[in-house]
Amino acid sequence: MKNILAIVSIIVFLLAANSTVFAIGMVKINVKIIDEAGTPLDDVKLSMRFSGGEMPVMKNADDHGNCSITSSSNDGVVVGTAMKEGYYNSTFNHDFYVKKFGFWQPWGKELTVVMRPIVNPVPMYVRNTFWFFRRICG
Repeated sequence: MKNILAIVSIIVFLLAANSTVFAIGMVKINVKIIDEAGTPLDDVKLSMRFSGGEMPVMKNADDHGNCSITSSSNDGVVVGTAMKEGYYNSTFNHDFYVKKFGFWQPWGKELTVVMRPIVNPVPMYVRNTFWFFRRICG
């Protein structure tokens, strides 16, 4: 009788672990930030969002361009932006598809973000054409 009770409790636990009771899972992601030459960038500001409608997590990369963030996520989607002065902002995302025992897999996924330096920026402008449409339609 005790063996049957133990087996039933294990089955109930395993079913509950994969149900909506444990819908929010933990995510660990490692981000490596490099430039186009492959050199690690330091002092890069990362803004990462782990769930829709949630405030982003802000963190800075270390001297070797590495950053590790652990947070909770209900949908397994990680979206982020890497920002550094003198470089264009770079966005990245990753989707986790499998969750085991409350942890999105693969645990500790490493993403590499390549940032492009700003070289000879071209100024852009938009001509205001409101007055033209106002004379025709007005």
